[in-house]
Amino acid sequence: NSKSPVPGLAISVLTDILPRRLDKDQSRDLLRCLARRAADVMWEIPAEHAVKLLEELSKFGLQDASLCRRVAKKLQVYLSAGPGRGHDDLPGRVASAFAAQDYRDLELFRHLATMATDGLDSGASWAEVSARQVLQSAEKLEIDIDEVSALRMRMAQEYFFD
Repeated sequence: NSKSPVPGLAISVLTDILPRRLDKDQSRDLLRCLARRAADVMWEIPAEHAVKLLEELSKFGLQDASLCRRVAKKLQVYLSAGPGRGHDDLPGRVASAFAAQDYRDLELFRHLATMATDGLDSGASWAEVSARQVLQSAEKLEIDIDEVSALRMRMAQEYFFD
């Protein structure tokens, strides 16, 4: 039944598995339906899985502004929750996912650019790649905020003037 609720974790699993098993048209239809359901149960979906859902939608040329808005809000809370967030390539992945969805969220990009700068400052192994992804995504989305400018300057100092 298309009106039955789908739990958030089930959406995460189905989004990962079914597109590999179905043809492209079936996958597009399924992902479109799962995206609508995900927007309704976003509170059940872990932040990383929400990003993965956006990445999967983009692979099939699907965009969902409503889902992006909810994922952006979830990520803002997640990323501002304190230390230990973004310990890997998350800033770059998030930025790339939103760029692929052609969705601008200035507050989210403030967090991402700050995290990428912090990663560069700490010497994290993921930092350079992630920072480049944040900058490329901000450029694609025409986001020009202080935090992105600071990241651009930090990258220029670190990687172009050595």
